[in-house]
Amino acid sequence: MSRLSDLEFFQTVASYSTLKAASQALGVTAAAVSQHLADMEKRLGVTLLRRSTRSHNLTDEGKQYLQRGGELLKQLVDLEEEVSNLRFANKGGLRICSSIGFGRLHIADLISKFQNTEYIPTNQSGYGSLRSSFGPYRGRL
Repeated sequence: MSRLSDLEFFQTVASYSTLKAASQALGVTAAAVSQHLADMEKRLGVTLLRRSTRSHNLTDEGKQYLQRGGELLKQLVDLEEEVSNLRFANKGGLRICSSIGFGRLHIADLISKFQNTEYIPTNQSGYGSLRSSFGPYRGRL
């Protein structure tokens, strides 16, 4: 298992009061949970849980691993959400050229509505045309 999977595994195990309940939630045997936990503890060089026949308790190291691991998992979820939402963001530039009359009648209203979005247009007018550049466009107008 990867270290990320180990964090998720430990979060699940720690959220249940017994290894048997955790094993049922994970869909594996209690022996498999116990073995995987032992492998993690061996790799880390610390005891994460004090086990008894009826329950388990987190050690200080286990509490820290649980807390910091939970923070890392939350950051990963946030990162994935942020990156996933980038596909919906406005990208590139938009260049509009029109006559002054058409620009005033139709495009000016659209530009004012568009100013409430992420890209704020910069208007340049002159010589019989309304020119507008949206976003990161760097070309010559």
